[in-house]
Amino acid sequence: MKYVLLTMLFTHCVWSQNLEKHQWKERVVLIKADQAHLQLAEQQFDILHKDSNGLIDRKIVVYKCLDEKCTFYNWKDHPQTNDTTQTLKGFKIVLIGLDGGEKYSSTTVVTSDVIFSLIDAMPMRRQELEERKKND
Repeated sequence: MKYVLLTMLFTHCVWSQNLEKHQWKERVVLIKADQAHLQLAEQQFDILHKDSNGLIDRKIVVYKCLDEKCTFYNWKDHPQTNDTTQTLKGFKIVLIGLDGGEKYSSTTVVTSDVIFSLIDAMPMRRQELEERKKND
């Protein structure tokens, strides 16, 4: 149900049909931009992509929706791109938690540390880290 928000944000996007599959499995970062803001979106993606190990460790997948294309990145397989009929305005990055709720959004480019520190403070992530310590 919480993925209704994502569907509203990305109406008519082919990927909006598939976002619910991530609930309780992966966190989702959505990067969206219209033609005038493509450079910001690419800058944001590059910042995150440079720390792909941090993304993998935190179970983060990325949907980068630029103008009329939406590309899915899971850091394991080749990126998948589909056309979209969505109307994008401006630039926005959104973090969706494992529970499907929006945890953060910004209309400015942010560092990986901003996203990672938000996730690392979440109860499910702290529990995950505790479990990892016990198993080491």
